[in-house]
Amino acid sequence: MTELNPCPLCKGEMVIIERVGGFNVDCKYTNPWECYNDDKEDVCDFTNADLFPTEDEAISDWNSRTLESELRRRIDILNQIIEGLEKELEEKDNEFYDFL
Repeated sequence: MTELNPCPLCKGEMVIIERVGGFNVDCKYTNPWECYNDDKEDVCDFTNADLFPTEDEAISDWNSRTLESELRRRIDILNQIIEGLEKELEEKDNEFYDFL
């Protein structure tokens, strides 16, 4: 079987779950009696709600995760904007103190 990419939240192992109507992918650590995330404060309740007719389709979909890739791209753009705003704020702050 193909290896699954890790959980995007807790970086834990993902498992294939057979449900009525198909297969999906869940974080192994969704059961509070089994294990907790790295902080040991809360269980990871991440699940891929999509059902697929075969295990291979569920694995392929999980490992492609185009939504996660798009979100990471947007986060990078937002981080660049934040960095620009922080530099602009610092410049304005310096102008203010030079004025005084």
